[in-house]
Amino acid sequence: MGSQAMILLVGTLAVVALFVSGLTKAGNDMVDNSSLAYGENMAKEINTAAMDIAMRTLADSTTWRAPLSNLQLSGGSATVTFKDTLLGADTAVVVRSIVTFISGIDTSYAATQAIVKSPADGFVPPVVHGTMTSFGPIDDIISDMTIDGRNWKDPTTLSPQAGIFAVSTSEATYINTQNAPLGATTYTTNPATDIAPTFPEDPLVVETNATWPNGPPSTPDAALGYPEGTLKNIAINKLIPGSQYVTKYADLVFPLRGVTYIEVANGTWWRKGNVDGVTLDPTGKPMEPRIGPKPEGILVFHSPATDALWETMQAKPVKDPFKGLIIADKMFHVHLDILGGIVMLSPNTVQGRTCNGNNGHWMKFSSEILEKVTQASTHTSDASWKTRVKVLSWYE
Repeated sequence: MGSQAMILLVGTLAVVALFVSGLTKAGNDMVDNSSLAYGENMAKEINTAAMDIAMRTLADSTTWRAPLSNLQLSGGSATVTFKDTLLGADTAVVVRSIVTFISGIDTSYAATQAIVKSPADGFVPPVVHGTMTSFGPIDDIISDMTIDGRNWKDPTTLSPQAGIFAVSTSEATYINTQNAPLGATTYTTNPATDIAPTFPEDPLVVETNATWPNGPPSTPDAALGYPEGTLKNIAINKLIPGSQYVTKYADLVFPLRGVTYIEVANGTWWRKGNVDGVTLDPTGKPMEPRIGPKPEGILVFHSPATDALWETMQAKPVKDPFKGLIIADKMFHVHLDILGGIVMLSPNTVQGRTCNGNNGHWMKFSSEILEKVTQASTHTSDASWKTRVKVLSWYE
């Protein structure tokens, strides 16, 4: 082979070698870039999943603060922390997620910081027109207890000019047969005026001929505007801590918390000596249906026909007030203090009987208490945490 041919061959081989080397480097660069891009995308996806888990955890338990450490997700590792903070006037939680994902020789990272809070989405049910709301006569039910529709934060702290009626009934009249002191907030003045409980009562503290947009509700869920079965489902599945579903008094667990749903047969009458037949107290005497110490939440007493009667509801021997909302078909002898409200669903309430023993007891309206207990029940069955957690800021 001549020298010129040899030079040409060597040159060609050199060019080919450079070309192949370039292709190899480009290929390696493409592989590296692809690996890095894959790792970054996976880290972001894992971070999204970790934050979703964190938000669901916080939505299910607003007091959750323990870290979610070393979560293994799709080949990567995530750690999420929770810390209380203040953002302006809001009490909030800082949620931080850090993700590591190894792809080949590359390590990719992703992180998110969010500041969130549980939304103040509790509400005063529209059905609550008065501290005691009834769809039947209440003349013989009020007795001589004090019923106050002014708005109370707690038993001794008043929120002025923000209350409701003392009592509300769909009946055309109300006669205060046993001298009960009644008070309320009236909006016939501007600004509204609080009226302290008195007897005889100011006519402005009582609502008669009350009407409701969808008519009187006949079920506890309808009273709250929930889909049918909501409260029972919360109670059965304990979606709120302390909730319980029972059909017998003997099965109640104290103290009452969350949603206590008592479902009984049509025509059931709970009274002394007639609670699920006859239940005896520790001394061997017939049990009176009581609600135990420090009761709170939503208490339901209901039959399918909306005709169950709870007579002599009391908190003895401990006289703690019930804090929340009681929804019962009908009641008589309400011998306990209530901070929140009470709704009686049946139009066929007790009449023609004397109700003694309420003197010294009170019912006080509290929007704060009602908002608290309804907030707990509003979103328990929602699939998305986005309806239960309010995002104040989000940074990735």
